[in-house]
Amino acid sequence: MLRRHRPARGAGHRHDALAGVGYRHEALSPATRRAAVLAGAGVTMALVPWSAFLARTLPSSTRVRHWALAWTGLDVAEAAAAGASAWLLGRDDRRAAASLASLTGLLVADAWFDVCTASAGRDLRVAVAEALGLELPLAVAAAALAVRLVGAPHPDKAFAHGDEERDEGGAATAVVPTGRLR
Repeated sequence: MLRRHRPARGAGHRHDALAGVGYRHEALSPATRRAAVLAGAGVTMALVPWSAFLARTLPSSTRVRHWALAWTGLDVAEAAAAGASAWLLGRDDRRAAASLASLTGLLVADAWFDVCTASAGRDLRVAVAEALGLELPLAVAAAALAVRLVGAPHPDKAFAHGDEERDEGGAATAVVPTGRLR
C-alpha cells in the first residue's frame, strides 16, 4: 500500500527519487525491513572477500561438461522474462516491473559472460558488438521501464494502480491496489 507522508518543509527523503515525491511503499513492517537490510548487508560483506578469493584461486580456463545446456538455459530464462514482461505490459499490469527487472539482470549477465568467455579475435569482437549493440541497450531500456512502473503516480493525477482513499479533509491517504495501469 502506498501512503502519503509529509516531509518537513525543505527536507526531502532519500526514497523519493524512485518512489515519486511524497510517496513511499509501506508494505513491510519495520522489523521485516530491518531484517532485509541486515541480510542484504551481510550477503554483501560475505561476497566481497569471497569474490577476491575466487579471483586469486580459480583456474584461468576449464572444461565444462554442460556448456550448451548452461547457455541454452540462460537464453530460455531471458525469453521467459521478456515474454512475461510483454504479456503483463499488454494487460497494463504494473507487476511487469518484476519481470523487467529479472530481464535486466539476465541480459547484463549474458553480456558479461559472452565477453568474458569469448576467445580472442573474431569471437571477442562479435561478443562485444552484441553486448554493446543489443544486450546492454535492452537491459537499460528494461530497467528504465521497470523503474517507471514502480514509481508512484504524479500527485496531481489519478493513481495509476488503484483507487485513492481519502481522509476527512479530502487528502489522499492510501491507494487500494488493482494491479492495473490506467
